[in-house]
Amino acid sequence: MNSPNVINTTDLLQLQARFVGAALGTFAGDALGMPMEGWPLKRIKEHFGWVTDLQPGRLPAGHYTDDTEMMIGLWETLVSCGDLDPAAAAANFLGNYHPERGYGGRIQGVMDRLAQGADWQDVGTDSFGNGSAMRVAPVGCFFFRDLGLVRRKALLSSEITHKHPQARAGAVAAAVATALALEAGMSGRAKNPEAFLSVILASCKTNLRDIKLI
Repeated sequence: MNSPNVINTTDLLQLQARFVGAALGTFAGDALGMPMEGWPLKRIKEHFGWVTDLQPGRLPAGHYTDDTEMMIGLWETLVSCGDLDPAAAAANFLGNYHPERGYGGRIQGVMDRLAQGADWQDVGTDSFGNGSAMRVAPVGCFFFRDLGLVRRKALLSSEITHKHPQARAGAVAAAVATALALEAGMSGRAKNPEAFLSVILASCKTNLRDIKLI
């Protein structure tokens, strides 16, 4: 009898395909949304309607932003280290850094401090932006079999740049959603939407309580 930890070739190929799909999905969504980043829904509808085609914006059509660039850094860390090593992730963030991708001013400050040799634990901000949620899909994929581990690693990945409880909760929500979707896809069992959302909320509840939302 095979060990439950052994993955057969068919499952491994499916898992690899879904990992790649998560990365490409992040990239595609980022490139689609780039021209209208920060816009209210009404303005997007008036200007673009239903967005199905790549459009130019602050970058040429089809280009990804800082969010995908930082996601790449997380993938590189997980592949090279076999775990989420925050020092390695910070080094990859810095190594991949192209300011013209659209990094916010506070994250540019993070990169400046890393370039000056500061430790990853000392460079983060109290930003409550969505940057750590936008890049976290690799964490949900890599640790999808253990939601507790997904949560802890998502929090750790956020800590490098976004220390605010709201930003950390966003990273947990996105990572857990990715893990649940991957598990459902691998098992072939669709997840009830209400159950899906309740698991995500439960994973974030401690963080949300910190900021008085629950």
